[in-house]
Amino acid sequence: MRDKEILKNAVTVFEKNTGIAVNIVKKQTNNLKNLNAYMNAVIEINWGDQTHEFIAEVKNVINRPAVGMIIDLFKRAPQNTVLVAPYINPNIAEDLKRNHIQFMDTAGNVFINKPPLYVYLKGQRLPADIEMDTPKNIFNAAGLRIVYALLCNPAMINNNYREIANEAEVALGTVHNLVQKLYKIGHLMETGPKGKRLIRKRELLNQWVTEYPYQLRPNLLMGRYQTEQADWWKDVRIRKYGGFWGGEVAAYKQTQYLKPFKMTIYMREIPNEFLLANKLRKDKNGNIEILKIFRTDDNNPALKETVHPILIYADLMAMAENRAVETARMIYDKDIAGLIGQD
Repeated sequence: MRDKEILKNAVTVFEKNTGIAVNIVKKQTNNLKNLNAYMNAVIEINWGDQTHEFIAEVKNVINRPAVGMIIDLFKRAPQNTVLVAPYINPNIAEDLKRNHIQFMDTAGNVFINKPPLYVYLKGQRLPADIEMDTPKNIFNAAGLRIVYALLCNPAMINNNYREIANEAEVALGTVHNLVQKLYKIGHLMETGPKGKRLIRKRELLNQWVTEYPYQLRPNLLMGRYQTEQADWWKDVRIRKYGGFWGGEVAAYKQTQYLKPFKMTIYMREIPNEFLLANKLRKDKNGNIEILKIFRTDDNNPALKETVHPILIYADLMAMAENRAVETARMIYDKDIAGLIGQD
C-alpha cells in the first residue's frame, strides 16, 4: 500500500467508526533535510467547535524494531504528530500508547489524546481483502546479508559481484538479483564513469533494521546460555574465542550508558573452552545468546571487540525499550550518521 492510500484509508475508517470529520490539508512530496521530511501530510480533526491539527507520519510496516525507531523519531517530533499505518496489532498499540505516540490504522485501531478529544480503540482486524505491502522480495535472509554488507561499506557496490558474494556469504547469482532490485526500488543509481552509488541509504537502513530480527536473526541463533557468575562478561577477551560482542554489551562498551542484562555474542562456532572458562550452561530461557556471524569480518581489526555499529543499532532497536532506543540513537549519531549520510 502506498503512503497516500494508507493515509486516505485510515482517515476514512476513522471517520466511519467515530463520526468525527477529518481533512487531509497538505501532502509533502519533497525530501527536505530536516525532521519534517519524514512527515507525509497535515490532517485536521474537527471535534465540536474545535479543529485539531496533526502532522501525519505514514509507515508501511509496524513491528517491534519499527516501534523502536518510531519512539526515537517521535521524541524529536512535534507533540501533535500521529502515526498512520496499514495495521497496528494490540500489543504494539499498547506499546505506542505507553510511549504517548498517537496513531491510527486502516483497520480502525486508533489512539488520539488531544484533550478534550480522546479516542482509543485496539483489536480491530485488517479486512481480509487488504494486502499488506512488505519488502520481502528484497529483505529475505540472503538479501539482508547483502544489504548489510553494502551499508557497512557503501563503496563496495562497485566491487565485482563475486567479491560482494564472498563478503556477504551468499551465492553469486543472489548478488545480481539483489542489485537489480535495488535499482528497481530506487536505492541504486548510475554515476557515469565512477560506477554505481547507493542512495536513500537512511531509508534502506531503516528497512533493514525493521526486517533483520524477523527474516535473518532467528536463523543465526546457535544457543542460549546462563551462568551464575555476576558481570562475567567484563573480563572476557571475546576475540580470543573468535567472537564479537553485540547488543547491550557492545552498546555499553561504546557508550557506558546502558547496563547490560542480555548478553549477545556473534561467533563462527562455540568453543568448548569459552563455555567452560565462563561456566556457561545451556538454558533455553538464558540471558546469554550466541549467534552465528554472517559477514566475513572475523579478521577486521577495526571492529575490535564489537560487531559493526549498524548491527549493534539493530539489536537495540529490536528491544523497543526507551533506554535501549536512547542508546541506539547515541550509536547512530556517533558511528552511523556519517556513514549513511544525506542523499
